[in-house]
Amino acid sequence: MKKNLYRVLGILVLSFLVISCGKDKPVTSEANEVLTETDGVLYKVDTMNSRIEWKGYKVLKSDQTTHFGSIKFESGDVTVKDGKLQSGKFVADITTLENIDLKDDQEMKAKLEGHLKSGDFFEVEKFPTASYEITKVTENTAG
Repeated sequence: MKKNLYRVLGILVLSFLVISCGKDKPVTSEANEVLTETDGVLYKVDTMNSRIEWKGYKVLKSDQTTHFGSIKFESGDVTVKDGKLQSGKFVADITTLENIDLKDDQEMKAKLEGHLKSGDFFEVEKFPTASYEITKVTENTAG
């Protein structure tokens, strides 16, 4: 269970970073805070306008039904030095998990959201937030 949760969180955060960094705008609209000349610049996640987008599907079933939705951030930041990512920390508010593709079928939407928030997946009552921290960044050979 824990191993799967870490995989899901990793995929969610990486998806967020790809979505956010793929656009030609900063991660946040808030003011940047200069840490020190040697530490870099801290960019805070704009929690009002940022979200994690998720997509789920049944792996071992012949029915390849997919669902997608979003989760809001509680907080987050990344540190950038000389134009390169140095570190980051994100806290997702799992209680805000929302399915989007079933918006026209409120009964199925509520059923899926309840299932994902249950002990079968995120166990939201016991773990209302999930955190992810970037502690090491290694540049790949392609740059």
